[in-house]
Amino acid sequence: MIVPHEIEISVWEDFVKGRESAFSKVYSAYAQDLYSYGLSYNNNRDLIKDCIQDVFINIFNKRDILRREDFHLYLIKSFRNELYRAFRDAKETVLPEDAEEELLTNESPEELYIDKEREESINNNVRMALSILTPNQREVMNLRFIEDLSVKEIAEIMGINVQSVQNIIQRATNKIRERFRLRHFL
Repeated sequence: MIVPHEIEISVWEDFVKGRESAFSKVYSAYAQDLYSYGLSYNNNRDLIKDCIQDVFINIFNKRDILRREDFHLYLIKSFRNELYRAFRDAKETVLPEDAEEELLTNESPEELYIDKEREESINNNVRMALSILTPNQREVMNLRFIEDLSVKEIAEIMGINVQSVQNIIQRATNKIRERFRLRHFL
């Protein structure tokens, strides 16, 4: 999930002025979230890292016209566009079955095994549900329920109106409900 980090006003002002330390703070606040978000689309880690770098280069170049209040949405939209451009250019596919996040943990081997089994079960159910959706529906559902963005924010990111986002969510939800209802009776 790309968490909207509260960037202190002084850090933002230094960022706009081009100070390297402020740029590093902004980058550090968002880089891992963007990386995890990128993995939800594709597991080409190098390509995702390159996209993050490209987005922050663009942000640095446009820093004087960005507004602190809109930065979170601008960042997501920019990263999404950069990912699609890079995937298109590299002829990569989106939403692989085997995308994993790289997480460090201090759990015991037994806890890790149990967590992994539980996660695999959940992931299988989610993959099955997502597999019946169109790419557009998958993206909207990801932004709404994984990234926890509002319908208005999703509409802005995707360049569509709010009603269209609501319709996509409703159709996707109905499609998933129907599939699981049919599966339950089979």
